[in-house]
Amino acid sequence: MTNTTVTKKHISGKAILCLTLVFFLMLGLFTGCKKSVQKEAPQGTESAPEMPYEIPGFTVLDGIEGISFDNGLQVLCAGTFSGFYLEDGSDEPINDVLCIIVKNNGTSLAEYGQIELPLGEQTASFEFSGLPVGAAVFVQEKNRLTVDKNLKVDGAFVCKGLALPGSIVMDFGNDFELYPDDGVLNIKNISGKDYTSDVSVFYKNYENGLFMGGITYRARFSGGIKAGEYAQSMQKHFWNDTSAILYMAYAN
Repeated sequence: MTNTTVTKKHISGKAILCLTLVFFLMLGLFTGCKKSVQKEAPQGTESAPEMPYEIPGFTVLDGIEGISFDNGLQVLCAGTFSGFYLEDGSDEPINDVLCIIVKNNGTSLAEYGQIELPLGEQTASFEFSGLPVGAAVFVQEKNRLTVDKNLKVDGAFVCKGLALPGSIVMDFGNDFELYPDDGVLNIKNISGKDYTSDVSVFYKNYENGLFMGGITYRARFSGGIKAGEYAQSMQKHFWNDTSAILYMAYAN
């Protein structure tokens, strides 16, 4: 879409991130939390706490210990989920897929993280991205690994990787205005200069007091956006009520 008049009030980059996350995190504090009781455990590990979020289709598995890593990531609990598979954007129906809940207790947004859990001859792998400080995310096993309540765990969770923000732009309000709506993202280049390489907007969905899915959706505007012009990207996973725009990526 080029040179199109958009009447919807725009939202700046910092305002999107700050206001949306403050609202959602406060909502989680008042509507989604229960008391969490933890028993004494070896340093670095902790008994899986009482499930602090109410997620339809998710059942906590007993006997899988949570863990806090030195980098600030914390696995709160593990369980099985029946519903829709989120991690590849397919939204296909699934049953009894292993999932974990991860919280970022660090000091910086986690652009990417990977956590593994050894299960005999198999290793469960969980990947997530775009996790702000203080937020939690519901992550489904990347290969749709299914388990039952008799799951045998051979070891503790291991953090295989954590990437902090690199080339992403979190405060993009001086360069772009966003006009989001259900199923679509409209964007205007207000920087006064042409961007000739791809411009991307990254967002996640937030329900039940936490981010749903390790996946961070990407709206890509191929070929860039000229100064003063609008562009549009249809996004079936974007909803005004549940989606949070986190950051952008473009060449300065």
